[in-house]
Amino acid sequence: MIDIHEKFFYFQETFSADTASTIGSGDVAMYPVSSFLGFDTVDTSDSTVVLNMRFKPLLRSVNDTASATSDDVDLMALTVTANKQKDVIKAITDKLNEPLSRDSGFIVIADNEGADGSSSEYVSEHVTSVVVTIRAAS
Repeated sequence: MIDIHEKFFYFQETFSADTASTIGSGDVAMYPVSSFLGFDTVDTSDSTVVLNMRFKPLLRSVNDTASATSDDVDLMALTVTANKQKDVIKAITDKLNEPLSRDSGFIVIADNEGADGSSSEYVSEHVTSVVVTIRAAS
């Protein structure tokens, strides 16, 4: 059950490649903070790092078992300026610690298209994009 007093993380990828105005399947995700499992990083270049945010999966497998694998989580891969992942993690933590009344519990971590369809919105100036990966239920 969702707690109405809980905060939520919001993620949106860039619009689908075939059209400049359509969100594709699996391009948007929102998770209650209680589903957040943690951060890890992957080096990608001299100028950027991928900061992964892992969540309990939105879609449940009918064959869920007690043994978890890396496929058992949903992954939000944030592209971050190199050596700025700590700053991004701190910005997310700061948002979590703000009063619920400030953001109504809705925290935009990465919105590649922005609310108006033209500009992007990120939790930190060091985030430049997101890739949303939602585990398929089996």
